[in-house]
Amino acid sequence: MTPACVTVAAAIINAMDVNVDPCTDFYEYSCGGWIKYNPLPDGKSIWGAFGKLWQENQLVMKNVLGQYYWCILICVNFFSFTFVFVDNGTKNKPPNR
Repeated sequence: MTPACVTVAAAIINAMDVNVDPCTDFYEYSCGGWIKYNPLPDGKSIWGAFGKLWQENQLVMKNVLGQYYWCILICVNFFSFTFVFVDNGTKNKPPNR
């Protein structure tokens, strides 16, 4: 088995609640572990794997972009100025034919 296969298999097994009889409550059997270890966050009416992934990505992006705040701000200002300058320089000119 590849490392990726082992990782995915472990994630599937951890998401299960093997203490529940699958014939009685298959949803709880198949998803009970995930629900147990990923409670509904405050202010959320729904919560799933994609919501959790989105939240984790937001934190990563915030940390990465926070380190380069001034560089990003300078670039945004430069390109905003450049686009305004180019736009003002081409207004009211006939198209090239």
